[in-house]
Amino acid sequence: MKEQRKLSELRKRIVDNHQFGAGDWYEVGELTDCLHIVEGHDRLLRSLRFGDDDCW
Repeated sequence: MKEQRKLSELRKRIVDNHQFGAGDWYEVGELTDCLHIVEGHDRLLRSLRFGDDDCW
C-alpha cells in the first residue's frame, strides 16, 4: 500500500508539473529501478529538448 501511495504521488507530480524535464525522468528511473527504460527512450528525451508535448 505504501508503494502504491508513492506511485500515486509521483504520478501527480509528473502530470501537474509542466516543467517536468529530463533530469526528473532520470530521477524517476533511478527511484523505480527503471533507469534503463528512460535512457532507452530516445523519443522522450529528444522531445524534451525540443519542447514537444507529445512525449506524455
